[in-house]
Amino acid sequence: MSVQNPTSAEQFEEFKALCLKWQDRLGMTEWQLHFTHRDLPGKYAGIEYQIESYLAEITLNTDWDDRPVTTETLESAARHEVAHLVIAELHTLTWRRFVAENQLLAATERSVRAIERLVGLGVAE
Repeated sequence: MSVQNPTSAEQFEEFKALCLKWQDRLGMTEWQLHFTHRDLPGKYAGIEYQIESYLAEITLNTDWDDRPVTTETLESAARHEVAHLVIAELHTLTWRRFVAENQLLAATERSVRAIERLVGLGVAE
């Protein structure tokens, strides 16, 4: 039996602010973020994105089951979801059958620059 541990509207607002903080810290400012607060079975949060338009939707699950919902766990989830944007282009391009070499190289360089920012901030784990 699963423990019910709902996330509140206030926690959703905190999660959004934390995502925006990490978007800035990771230099992913070209992305336009949209947020939803809905049931997401088996996850604490999730992300879907379109690399052509640099649009991303980040979702906070409405129920975290047995994980406590604290500022620290919200920040961990926010950081994790925004980190997906660092490799979004690489992930998407490598799944395509035909990829121009310059696309892959450009996506790789953007990812490397984001990693460099992490190391420079002293937050790489």
